[in-house]
Amino acid sequence: MQLEVDNLRAALAHGEAETASAEIALQLAQRHVSRLGNLREQVRRMDVLLQRHGTAVSPELLVLCHWVQGMMAMNTLAFSSAERHFRAGLDVARSSGQEQKEAWCLNELGNLMLTTGQLAEAEALMLESIAIKKRLGDWQDAAIGMMNFGLIVLHRGDIVRARELYE
Repeated sequence: MQLEVDNLRAALAHGEAETASAEIALQLAQRHVSRLGNLREQVRRMDVLLQRHGTAVSPELLVLCHWVQGMMAMNTLAFSSAERHFRAGLDVARSSGQEQKEAWCLNELGNLMLTTGQLAEAEALMLESIAIKKRLGDWQDAAIGMMNFGLIVLHRGDIVRARELYE
């Protein structure tokens, strides 16, 4: 295990070098960064990589990196950082026509807004995400989105409607 952690740290260090390939550096980092422990430090290191290489990679990889960063930031309660990454990923997904990833970012932004008590924005984001998932025929993710939406309804105190969303 320690050898794997050392190898992953070396991959991140390579990505932070000036001569690193942008695509390879971000792919390595986004795949392995959460395995290293100390998520706050890894979020910081990934931010460095995104700032250095973000414009030199594919939109698909860039959205994924922002989504991973947002998830890690949320897990460390760094809500402003999470929001920044989810919104950046959403912007890239929209501008590059990646509807599935757009729905992912909308869903996680909705979860973040729910977590921070911004229920009206959470509802709008969740419903937009669910609509995209349904339009794409992704019924499994749409169902998960409806369950997430049920949490918003539950927070508003409408237990009957929340139960309907879970059935």
